[in-house]
Amino acid sequence: MHGEQQQLQDRFQEVLSTLGLARNKASMLEDLYLPVARWVMERSEGRSAPFVLGVNGAQGAGKTTFCALLSSVLGAGFDASVVHLSIDDLYRTRAERMRLAEEVHPLCAIRGVPGTHDVAMGVALLDALETAGAEGEVVIPRFDKALDDRLPEEAWDIAHGTPDIVLVEGWCVGAQPGPVWDGPINNRESRDDPEGRWYTWSNTALGEDYPALFERLDALLMIRVPSMETVRQSRWLQEEKLWAQVRAEGSERDAPGLMSRDEVLDYVALFERQTEQMLRELPGRADVLIERSDAFDFRLEAPSGRP
Repeated sequence: MHGEQQQLQDRFQEVLSTLGLARNKASMLEDLYLPVARWVMERSEGRSAPFVLGVNGAQGAGKTTFCALLSSVLGAGFDASVVHLSIDDLYRTRAERMRLAEEVHPLCAIRGVPGTHDVAMGVALLDALETAGAEGEVVIPRFDKALDDRLPEEAWDIAHGTPDIVLVEGWCVGAQPGPVWDGPINNRESRDDPEGRWYTWSNTALGEDYPALFERLDALLMIRVPSMETVRQSRWLQEEKLWAQVRAEGSERDAPGLMSRDEVLDYVALFERQTEQMLRELPGRADVLIERSDAFDFRLEAPSGRP
């Protein structure tokens, strides 16, 4: 048992190092990741189909990092096979969004909100993973934010066999439609969507199209950040890392999706209405709630009536 525990700790530290995180974050293994992994494994026991966990969190909340570390714990600690799907990889292609911009509203060209994802592709992926069997292969699409477009199919990933666990993460995963339009709430809406035509289009898509994907979730985990200001700062931190990566690769000229700080703040304003609603109402529906501080400290909560 001691050897297995050491192997798990070594694997967790390896993933932390790969992600560029501080070594002192290793304490999160016992405090956060092992309890969540045990909770997931208990609920997946005896199932013939994968256990699908939705992971919700505002932009920059740390969803992708959380899923990478949880996957390592589930694999090394519980011998579970895990597939990680990001709703970002379901973004409609740049050409499709440009067409929507002409047919519906100019803001439809900007990826992110409900309506800009290929929900049918996500449902088909879950179907394929469930029926893959031991020898099957499922191709997982990947989206490049620097290119602002889906990567060609030859660059997609391949999942081998039916996994035990599927993690589906994204800022709007599990979200419900918001109220009807009652006027702009920030300068971006006042400038670009004063009558709420774009918001209404997105909100309608969330209510009509996305349940087909969200109803496939067996449980929902939320990483809750303190405020919209946290979202703004965290999202810019993400963009800085993307800039650094692109510059290191020498491909800056081929990265139309990259944004300046002002552009990031303008971008986040498009999500403010729906993000604020999720921060208010989704914690009460989440099966697992994790509180994240501005300093990127995480605390596992146990909502009343839930393990």
